[in-house]
Order: sequence, then structure tokens, then C-alpha cells
Amino acid sequence: AAGAASILLLWQLCAVLIDKLYILPRPAQVAISVISLLGQPSFWTTFGATLLRWIGGLIPAFLLGLVLGGIAAWSSAAGAFLQPFFVLVKSVPVVSITLLALIWFKAPLVPSFVVFLAVFPSVCDNAGAGVKNIDRRLLEMAKVYRIDGARKFASVILPSLQPFLFAALRTASGVGLKATVVAELIVQPAFSMGFELQKAKVYLETDQVLAWTLLVVAFGYLAERVISIAEAKATSWR
Repeated sequence: AAGAASILLLWQLCAVLIDKLYILPRPAQVAISVISLLGQPSFWTTFGATLLRWIGGLIPAFLLGLVLGGIAAWSSAAGAFLQPFFVLVKSVPVVSITLLALIWFKAPLVPSFVVFLAVFPSVCDNAGAGVKNIDRRLLEMAKVYRIDGARKFASVILPSLQPFLFAALRTASGVGLKATVVAELIVQPAFSMGFELQKAKVYLETDQVLAWTLLVVAFGYLAERVISIAEAKATSWR
């Protein structure tokens, strides 16, 4: 609370000293803009469209990253084979990905593709770390006592993977959300937060830029809290 209050105080002081709305509006003005946006039906349409693009890239990246990252960690030969692909995906800049995707896909699909490539490497890394964390001695014990596959997965494999899976999901959600908005800012599809940010910037509506930014941050925080709650529930259930 003290840290948040100090940020608001510093913001207020800078806004008073600059005294130019188009450079840095005051916190109260931005708060009014946020409330105004939340009261507009078009905001929820825009928010829903951005959310769908985010989910459309996040889920495939998470599932494929778990599979390929796990395989690469389990088998050294598969890991060596997939390593160039992982390095390529990690190294390509988001801007380059977005420009290439504009050539390959229709504009509304570009943000999801950018999210997929932005999220995929971190999911692979966490999945690989989770697989390496599995105690092979427990797997051997399960084999000796002929424990069935479902019980072995629930009792041995899943407990080892769970912290890394949720860490991957937490990282992927934050990185994916930022990648979605950046891609929308470049592509500017209809009904997107990135387009609204660009429009506010063109008209020097800095309070609107900050309002949209704060809403993105708030959504990212809520998504992380939901993941943390799900992780606590999963741990308690297991």
C-alpha cells in the first residue's frame, strides 16, 4: 500500500510540475477516463476481442510447449533435434514476427500467432525443467510394483510437474497479454485494445492511453491471481 501510494504521489507531483495534460495527466483525470471506459458497451466488445486473440494464441502454445518441452527434456536425442527450432523461436523479434504474420495471415489472426510464438519458448523451458525434476527412482519403483499408468501419473509425475506447469502458465499469461496488445498496436484490427491505444496516441489523448494501459495491467494482475488460486486449489486437492 505504501509503495502504491508513493507511485501515485510521485505521479501527481510530476503532473503538477509539468502541467500539460497531453504530456502527463493527473491520476484523478486518468481514473475518470477508466470509469468512463468501463461504462461504455464498446469497451467490453473491444476487451472481449482482445481476450479471444490472447486465448487463441495462449492455449495452443501452452499445450504444444508442454509436449515438445517434455519430449526434449526426456530424450537427449529429441532435445538435440529440437534445439535449433527452440533457439530460432526465442531469437526472432516480436516486430519481425508481426510483419511476417501480416503477410501470411489475415489481420485478426496475427495477434494470436504472435502470442503463440512469444509464449512458446517459456512454456517449453518450464516443461523441460518439470520433466527433469521427476524422480526416476520413483518411476522405477512404480514399475517394480506394477502401478498402473493413471495412478503413476497422479502420484509421481503430476506432483513433480505441477509447480513448473503453473509457473509456465503464469509467465505465459503475462507475456502473451503484452504480445497481444503490441501486435494489435501494429496490425490495428477492429475492436482491439492496441487500436484504441493507437487512436488515443494520434489524438494526443494521453489520459486515454494511460487508462487503457492501466486496464491491461489490471487484467494481467487478475489473470495472475486466478492462476495462483487455481494452483493453491490444485495443491490442496492433490
